[in-house]
Amino acid sequence: MKNPIISESVSTVKLNSKPKSLANKTQPNATSAKTSAKQQLKQTYDKLLSLEIDYITHKSFKLKNAFEKIVTAPEPASTVARVNRSKLADLPAYMACLYEKPLLTFDQEQYLFRKFNYLKYLAKQKLTALNADSLKHADLNEIENLLQQADQVRQHVIQSNLRLVV
Repeated sequence: MKNPIISESVSTVKLNSKPKSLANKTQPNATSAKTSAKQQLKQTYDKLLSLEIDYITHKSFKLKNAFEKIVTAPEPASTVARVNRSKLADLPAYMACLYEKPLLTFDQEQYLFRKFNYLKYLAKQKLTALNADSLKHADLNEIENLLQQADQVRQHVIQSNLRLVV
């Protein structure tokens, strides 16, 4: 009977070698790695499907160059003057920091809300168009990126208008 630990062609002992039958069972193969990746994609897909992606539609969303006009277009300039710091001296620090960002103009609010809703609209459209049997990392990452951009716009609006509600 041959000992699988000792190699016949070499006179040294292979301490780390295992019988082939054990090696196949203990080391993950490419098939299980692919299965794991598919499971991870499916989990991400299911997570995205569970999100409530609500938006308010606008006629501009259907334009051919909507992305350029809505997302990549520059934000309208602010016409609101910043508050003079000397006027904030009497306010508590937590209130004074609310004045660091200027209030949004009407045009800025329109632009930001349209951008926010368009990003969510795009994410929902792309998610709806996906086929659960042929998921790709790039597609799911794009959807997550769109939702992250929408959240950044939302945070910008909140921070700019926070002093109106405090």
